[in-house]
Amino acid sequence: MDITNTIVVITGASSPLGRMVALHFAGSGATVAAVDHQPQDLLLTVTACKALNPSCAGFTASGESIPSIEAAFADIEGSLGKFKILVNCWHSLALPSLLNCDAIDQYCALVNSTLTAHLHFGQIAAQKMIDNGQAGVIVNLADVPHSISNADALGTREMIAGLTQSWAKELSPYHIRVGGIVPRTAAKVPMDAHDQVGLLHEMVRNVEYIVDNDYFNGRLIEAQAGE
Repeated sequence: MDITNTIVVITGASSPLGRMVALHFAGSGATVAAVDHQPQDLLLTVTACKALNPSCAGFTASGESIPSIEAAFADIEGSLGKFKILVNCWHSLALPSLLNCDAIDQYCALVNSTLTAHLHFGQIAAQKMIDNGQAGVIVNLADVPHSISNADALGTREMIAGLTQSWAKELSPYHIRVGGIVPRTAAKVPMDAHDQVGLLHEMVRNVEYIVDNDYFNGRLIEAQAGE
């Protein structure tokens, strides 16, 4: 898929990974619709993207509110036009201690919030593409926590893999491809700053590969998190 002048919706655009993906697409000629629930942090992403492509814009939405997400997509299509690509960022979470009840309760609440947002953005974006008769691409992208353990990475991998395979099968009749990208751990945990930045760049390259490769569908890429 040629992304020049293509509208790309990126959720979680104020996170380090979301911002890097947004900047990559803006610099490649795409019109980025950056979406996040944090207006001030989102503004930083949008300002940087506009320096590369003035047509980029930002949109706020609460992932737990269907009306808020629907309004954001309506604003995107109203001001920018029909989109072809959704990069749906998943916020990775560290597993809680089994013996800490408060930590478990907090983790369950965060998982529910994260999953709800991811599913809502994916569902509404896919329905928009179908309603518009628009072939497109959805990339489920797991962000990179400061410290990635093997257990945390495995849990994220299985969740993203399951969503990606399920969505790809369901959306294939509508010519909508779905790919997933997760970080893969190595011996050095936690990663130092150099490896962290290197992983971000690799994940951005993997997003570009999925978008460009018309035969990539229902599969997962594991980005190397360091040596």
